[in-house]
Amino acid sequence: MKTRFGFVYFSMFAFIGIHMPFWPVWLEYKGISPSGIAALTALSFSLKIIFTPVVSNIVDRSGQRRKAAIILSLGLFVSLLVFSKTNEFIPIFLLTIFSFACWSPIMSLAESLATVTAREQKFDYGKVRLWGSVGFMVVAVSSGKLLAIFGESALLWSICGAAGLLFVSSCLLPKTKVSLIKSEEVTILAFFKSKWFVSFLIATTLIQGSHAGYYTFGSIHWRAEGLSDQIIGILWGSSVVGEVIVFAFGRVLLSRLGPVNVLIIGGIAAALRWLMIGSTDSIFLLLVAQCLHALSFGACHFAAMQIITNKVDASLSSTAQGIYSAFSMGLGMGIFVLLSGPFYSLLSGGTFFVMSAVSLAGTLCLLLLKSIEMNKISHSNTLKDMGRAMPEGT
Repeated sequence: MKTRFGFVYFSMFAFIGIHMPFWPVWLEYKGISPSGIAALTALSFSLKIIFTPVVSNIVDRSGQRRKAAIILSLGLFVSLLVFSKTNEFIPIFLLTIFSFACWSPIMSLAESLATVTAREQKFDYGKVRLWGSVGFMVVAVSSGKLLAIFGESALLWSICGAAGLLFVSSCLLPKTKVSLIKSEEVTILAFFKSKWFVSFLIATTLIQGSHAGYYTFGSIHWRAEGLSDQIIGILWGSSVVGEVIVFAFGRVLLSRLGPVNVLIIGGIAAALRWLMIGSTDSIFLLLVAQCLHALSFGACHFAAMQIITNKVDASLSSTAQGIYSAFSMGLGMGIFVLLSGPFYSLLSGGTFFVMSAVSLAGTLCLLLLKSIEMNKISHSNTLKDMGRAMPEGT
């Protein structure tokens, strides 16, 4: 069981490990302008706002999480193959809509299955999730070398290969049984009646959204600073070395500090990371900044998963995961990726200073979250008074 989930995480993050660092490079190779790159990247994130919560809510009502993941991963693989026939902005734009409408819900579906199964079978989620970090690291580093040897044209076929691997791993997902909910028992809007959930969403949206400039223009910026493609691949890969350690031992960290405090540490780490990346082209200092990814993303994500697992009923986990993904990796990321285009054209490396301020704003929201008691969200109470609370630690 753990092996199958590990394979799914490895393949998901292998896809991200080639797409996130080098898709903008492929778009630049196709002649797309910085504003166009920002618009397409923002679109790929923003589709999560619509498709992830809608699909996740449907899946919570049907229970067909594995089947949905298989269909969506197949759609992603096929549509990416069609990119090989495109050379203009409009066809690329239209294909991006379809491809990332398929991709957007897959992560939250897999996370929902993994967290529910981990709780039922009492295995450590972090030690399964770390294989995603390994997948990202291996593919990001090897893609930099691939780019240096074969050029930008090879990037698309590498992305297609990763998507094909994701389809295979989705077919191997377990048929985990989760109690179903009736359509009238819960709506997506019910989550927004919870003060703690709204504060949690705002904070994680800002902290994860602060990664937008890095995801969109990190590779392009480092190229402009004179770093080789192989070094850039190593920088991307090194960012997840510490993340592997966080996922391996994160449960101990969370039990000692609490998930909200871990999120605060992650927000501060993100602010420091963007300041360093915007200030230096020293490979050593950039490697140090990249190690902060363990906190700015790894620890933050682990803490967010822990909050959802503890504070949302298993029957609503896909919906909760979908909303979290739609905001943290959809709305926030989409907005800040779109803004990063004009920011980068105007400020170049100064874009990272703006992202540092965004992360600090998210950290301040977490201080507000610490003052709000957190009640568990379930289908039996979502339509009742969401103001009555229970302590976070329960």
